[in-house]
Amino acid sequence: MTPNPHLLLLACLALLTPAAPAQHVLLEAEQFADTGGWDVDQQSMDQMGSPYLLAHGLGVPVRDAVTTAKFPSPGRYRVWVRTRDWVAPWKAPGAPGRFKLLVDGKPLAETFGTEGEAWHWQDGGSVQVAVEATVALHDLTGFEGRCDAVLFSKDAAFVPPNEPAALTKFRRSALGLPEEPEDGGSFDLVSTEGVMGASNLWNLTDVSDPAQVLLCECKDKEALSLSVKAGSVAAPFPRCPWAMDLTDRPLPGRRSLKGQWAGAPLDNLGGWFWESGFDKDQINDKGIYWAPYRCLYSRNVANLFMAGRDISVDHEALGPVRVMRTCGMMGEIVGKAAWICVCQATTPRGVYEGHLALLKELMSQPGALRRAALGGPLAP
Repeated sequence: MTPNPHLLLLACLALLTPAAPAQHVLLEAEQFADTGGWDVDQQSMDQMGSPYLLAHGLGVPVRDAVTTAKFPSPGRYRVWVRTRDWVAPWKAPGAPGRFKLLVDGKPLAETFGTEGEAWHWQDGGSVQVAVEATVALHDLTGFEGRCDAVLFSKDAAFVPPNEPAALTKFRRSALGLPEEPEDGGSFDLVSTEGVMGASNLWNLTDVSDPAQVLLCECKDKEALSLSVKAGSVAAPFPRCPWAMDLTDRPLPGRRSLKGQWAGAPLDNLGGWFWESGFDKDQINDKGIYWAPYRCLYSRNVANLFMAGRDISVDHEALGPVRVMRTCGMMGEIVGKAAWICVCQATTPRGVYEGHLALLKELMSQPGALRRAALGGPLAP
């Protein structure tokens, strides 16, 4: 059979023709070049598969988060923003987490964070761009606006997925990431830590300088200080019709407050008495609140321990376990369990299933004891 030269030519041209440009440009909010006054929040990664940016400004709009987007070709792109109205679950009015998306300094017509209690892709209409554009998140309220990602799609009919598995696959494809993460090697223990300063962030008592109040700054500039000073100037704060009514709650400084804290000065706010219990005998007055060891390891990552405010509890259990002394004890228990994992070649769950008696024995020993070597004895 004689080869057809026209078919051969078409085949060669097909091999030489470059692939069609990507249809989507995905910008993960936490990867913005400058997050401005927005905070990276990671608390919902298990549900969302990603951190997001949070505009925590205590009623004062935060600085814009800004980045540069590069497009495969100039033209008109449809815009999607992954967000939610965070007060929608209790059907509160006002949508306090409102924000705008700016493209090259111009806001899109849509206001985001105004619809839907679940995370979803809110349609932002379309925009004309060149091969490069400046993209910014512009907070409107200072009250916890949320943005997970921004998507530009050349396909006007495309609707990005919301279902977790499909969304994860889409994210990885759009970002050019492999379906499975690369093997980072083998280690006995990898410790990842976060630090929280103990400074009074709420500004309710720092009212001697009204300019500082408006900037949400604290009188005490030392990050590890617990000093609180009462002022004589009322601290301005926006009305929040969507917030829980705390009018009758027993907060210090209230004239109508009765009972134990009646007449207590505003300075007591710095003691966090309602969550710490430091004013009580934590055994005899309150009783023991047991936190199961199973809270300290992941349900779906076999070799992951957690200690601190990121442990596996619901919102009610978080109240008693979130304070510093308790968090410190969690770290101590995780350290002992990690030693068992290494010595017994097991997992955090394996400690519970097969070595719980050994863990309890170690828990009865003073936390200050150490081992000079992995197999050595405990000693002061």
